Amino acid sequence: MREYGKIGSSLHRSRKWRKIEAACDGDKALSRLAKNVYTYLQTSGIGNCIGTYIVPPEMAAVDMQEPADEIRLTYGVLQEVGLIEYDPDEELVLIPNFLTKNPITGVSHLKSAVKAVDNLPYCPLKTSASVGVIEAIMHRCAEWKAEIKDRSGNLRTENQKIAYERLQNNYATFLSEVQKILINQEVKDFIGRNKTELSTVLSTELGLVLPTVETCKETETQTKTQTETQTQTERETQTETQTQTRSTALQNEVQEFLESNRKKLAKGKR
Repeated sequence: MREYGKIGSSLHRSRKWRKIEAACDGDKALSRLAKNVYTYLQTSGIGNCIGTYIVPPEMAAVDMQEPADEIRLTYGVLQEVGLIEYDPDEELVLIPNFLTKNPITGVSHLKSAVKAVDNLPYCPLKTSASVGVIEAIMHRCAEWKAEIKDRSGNLRTENQKIAYERLQNNYATFLSEVQKILINQEVKDFIGRNKTELSTVLSTELGLVLPTVETCKETETQTKTQTETQTQTERETQTETQTQTRSTALQNEVQEFLESNRKKLAKGKR
């Protein structure tokens, strides 16, 4: 459980914040509640270090002493204006750009962030949260890389050498965690489709070849073609089977008819 939350001082002047009342159709009571709910989501003790966590409206209602149905309405309002993303099936809330204002500072913080992502339920917001963590990691790595370069020519004392080595270890640890997250193919595909700049950075730093928008489209087309071909084959097989079944049934009927006629003719001769 976190002890405090951080909200930017420019929030109340932001376009998204000012859109809340319009999204509430001028309902000032609902607008005020939506703003209070957003503040609650940013500062409540149920949050975590990546800004993506399960917050059922009923839970928020107990803490805020407001009706759960109205809390649920405010989730929709906040998502409409872009202040949160919400998965109602998993009751998962994601605060966009949370790690921009709450950057990952060190290895312990990093491990907590990775663990928080791992603990999320499987859904599209988990992919978004994973990408957000990767972006925060690579931002920190860029800072450390520049610092490592600056310090490399000034290692006169033992303390300077220790600090330099610590930076190198942190940098390597952070990149290692990124590689673990990128084992998830959906995360790779998301970055390839939507994060061109991040994809370039990852290719440079890790030597990874991530899917591009074009390759993702090609894969989709190939998958769609394979599915259509498989479906068509299944239909043809089903049609052929039905035809064979009808043919066999017809042959049996003809055989029974001929056999019946033979028996009648045999009786007539007698």
